[in-house]
Amino acid sequence: MSSARGVRLLGVLARARARVVGTWFCGAVLPVLAGAVLLPIAGCDSRGGSGGDPGELAVVLGTGVDRYEPLEGEPTLTLIKGFQGGFHVWVSFLVYGFETSILRMELDTAWDGNVDSVIPMDGNVRTRGVTDAAGDPAQVLLGWPAVIYEPQCAHGRRIRLDITVRDESNGTEASDTRFFIADVAEADRATSCSP
Repeated sequence: MSSARGVRLLGVLARARARVVGTWFCGAVLPVLAGAVLLPIAGCDSRGGSGGDPGELAVVLGTGVDRYEPLEGEPTLTLIKGFQGGFHVWVSFLVYGFETSILRMELDTAWDGNVDSVIPMDGNVRTRGVTDAAGDPAQVLLGWPAVIYEPQCAHGRRIRLDITVRDESNGTEASDTRFFIADVAEADRATSCSP
């Protein structure tokens, strides 16, 4: 690609980004299917919430698409069939103590005890400031579609969610692990699955 063509392409992308800033795309991370690259939509207020004391870093996994709901114990969560045929659960999380709203997220799902079932989902995400249920300042990311390995065979299985969020500017990070039991609609279950 010539440098002039590259500059024109960057200009087109910048104009496209400018058209979506201020809409619901703010803070979203869009998967680009060609190459599975994750692109954050920039241009929103980068300050977000302060996240509290920088010495007390934490991330707390939850669920929910439009609001954070805690994952307490090992709840049963229904896998959602996407319009492209895949299945996911909505993952949301709260973070505390980070000095930035741009974080590197490393989220894995897996059938508990099955190392061959790990599905990694990594990308830079933009969180926004909120006040948690206890009245403490936090940052939140809502509605990440976490994909599950062989979802048609996942009904009744214990699913492990692992997350690490990192501030790449200073290397600070926090992690959390939660479990849930997968519920798959009967019509979407496979007739034969390996144990």
